[in-house]
Amino acid sequence: MKSGVILPAAVGIGARKSGGPDGVSTSRRPDWVGRSRMRAAGACERSRREGLHYLEAKEFANWDALVEVSPQGSLFCKSWWLEALGGEIRILGYYDSGRLIAGIPLYFERRMGVKVCRMPQLTQTWGVVIEPLPGKRVNAAAHEMKILGTFARRLAEERAFIQSFHPSNQNWLPFYWNGFTQTTRFTYVIDDLQDLGRVWDGLEQNSRTKIRKAQRLGLGVKKCGPEAVFTADPFALRGRRTSPGAASPDRGRA
Repeated sequence: MKSGVILPAAVGIGARKSGGPDGVSTSRRPDWVGRSRMRAAGACERSRREGLHYLEAKEFANWDALVEVSPQGSLFCKSWWLEALGGEIRILGYYDSGRLIAGIPLYFERRMGVKVCRMPQLTQTWGVVIEPLPGKRVNAAAHEMKILGTFARRLAEERAFIQSFHPSNQNWLPFYWNGFTQTTRFTYVIDDLQDLGRVWDGLEQNSRTKIRKAQRLGLGVKKCGPEAVFTADPFALRGRRTSPGAASPDRGRA
């Protein structure tokens, strides 16, 4: 399946030229910025045109509900994931008739003195998240064009905007009309996980060998909530209780 990377008109790769320095680097992942609570926009920061505004903390439940039903929704868009990432992350929401029907997470950082909007670490895809649109196909497509056009016009105001969109978002025409460029990347998705035996038979031999080796080492995978991830000891997860540079009780013995 295709995974689109939506970029503004290129300066280097994906930096929108608007009077700032050329060559804003986008070829590597952003630096880790530390953990801080996700920023909620105050009323004075809202963009009231075309139904857009930055969501406040009290609206995050509505956002999570939208992510749950949207074809473009994933755990990388959930509010708990955004808070765990840290840094300046905001959600730009789109309201229609008083309902939140679309939105996009945005991550901001400074590069060479320029504030850029790009993908954070550890996050595979974002992009515009839209609820399933009702009605005839032609009407739903027109509505989608209107929503995407609204976001494209707003995001074109950013000095630089770089994001990897969800593979289910196949329509980037409104972004093209607003001066963005697009690079197609590919990702592999296993659609049906009901029959794990069939999935196993479909794996290449090298992958099955690695999985068997992991099983012999006692490694396993189990479901857990976000709280377990936040409270986990990273060194214990690697099979040790101390950091790599710390002294071990057995170190130095004959």
